[in-house]
Amino acid sequence: MASLNVSNLAPPPSRYLITGYPSLAAFIASDPDRTAGIYKRFDRLAARNLLYLQSELADLQAELDVLDEKDKADRASKQCARNWHDFKKRAEQEPSRLQLVNDIRATLKEYREALFAEEKLASMPHPDKKTLNAFRFTFFHGRPGDSMSFPTLGGSSKWVYDDANDLVATKNPAEQDRLSMFIQDNFAFLFKVCYFPFFKYKWSRVHADRCKLKEYRPSKDNLPTHSDSVRYISGRRISVFASYISTVLVSMLLIGAVVILYLVPSSNVRLGLISLFTVLFANSVALLTNARRTEVFGVTAAYAAVLVVFVSGNLERPLSVIMAGFPAIKPAFTVRVLIDAPFPVGSHHRTTSLVIVPMVGGSIISEPGFTPALNAKFEGTGNDYIRNDPDGKRMRLDAHGVVRTHDDALIYLHYKGTVIMTEGISKALSGQSGDAETPYGDSFVSFEIETGDERYKDLENGVFVGQGHFVTKTGEQTIVEYKVGQVVVG
Repeated sequence: MASLNVSNLAPPPSRYLITGYPSLAAFIASDPDRTAGIYKRFDRLAARNLLYLQSELADLQAELDVLDEKDKADRASKQCARNWHDFKKRAEQEPSRLQLVNDIRATLKEYREALFAEEKLASMPHPDKKTLNAFRFTFFHGRPGDSMSFPTLGGSSKWVYDDANDLVATKNPAEQDRLSMFIQDNFAFLFKVCYFPFFKYKWSRVHADRCKLKEYRPSKDNLPTHSDSVRYISGRRISVFASYISTVLVSMLLIGAVVILYLVPSSNVRLGLISLFTVLFANSVALLTNARRTEVFGVTAAYAAVLVVFVSGNLERPLSVIMAGFPAIKPAFTVRVLIDAPFPVGSHHRTTSLVIVPMVGGSIISEPGFTPALNAKFEGTGNDYIRNDPDGKRMRLDAHGVVRTHDDALIYLHYKGTVIMTEGISKALSGQSGDAETPYGDSFVSFEIETGDERYKDLENGVFVGQGHFVTKTGEQTIVEYKVGQVVVG
């Protein structure tokens, strides 16, 4: 509701409030948020009142029990205990009995009303700490304990606001999140609405402004002896400002994460970035809001799920580095080639020997979304004409084959590329690797496709590149598998 600052004020020419009940009531009523309504609970008196009523009822009940014992020996009295009409007729002769009933009725009603009032009062909040500080500052015309401070109310009322545990607020400021509290503690001067200076003097002008109380500037001839004043800070404006900041921060964490993940080609780096952004998001929610632990877990899981779905989705350019002028790769199809034992043909005139590897089978299956869709198998036997570099570190591929699609179209496939001769690939080619798969990244090829079928003519216009690896199983033919992508505009 309020915070402390220093302000010099001079009295207005007219319309002043006398220090005391008028000025204190004006201060309470002048808070636009209605949080200045702070009053003493009088818990000790309330408890004592309930104890008095409780004891009074106990005495009344004891008196009634004595009369009931007397009635046990009298037959007529027993009838009065069963019939209200008879009880009322007898009360004309013994009015004290009816008076006892009326006393019980009135005291019991008062006792229970007091109990219900205490129950309601117990649910009302204690004053907000900052609001109470401002209220006490105003009540004592300065900081309590200062040599120049004195209470607004005199007599026994001067101590009513001493015990914070025995105070109640008719309304507390709305619960603020940590970001709003940080803004209020450090940037409250940006949200100042008005001042409440009138308790230091016997005057205060009231006007019909939103804040009701007007600030007055001091004159040279009339400077106040105490310079502190209470300032009203708009909680609504702080909440709106904090909402703007939270919205911008959440948008940056989501949109920024998506953009960065879109630009990064490495899957490993992407996983690390997802972890980093998830931690940042979780800490932002936990530190800047009042979300409970389960709510933090829930929104963080949803945020991480969005990033994971984005990364795992079939985007137009999922692994490309998006830079001006550079092309991108669109997933096209997967080529699986079954190869047989190589024929070391050799060469008399060339420095590199020729090795022919028969391609005895295989398939081409297109990726979802690629057109024209391919579902084809190798037809007949193709060959891969391989030459090793003189240093033996790489071999050069030159493969030719024909595939037949499921709808009986023939397509000529020609790809060329290089293979780094790692230990795993050497074992795979020699049949010594057993059940194993070599990693991607050691074999890269480019494809040329020809066909006379009208349905697949667009394949001839595309540029296709791929990376491959070897799959070996004991007792089965070695498979070379290529993941092929189409070069598209970046």
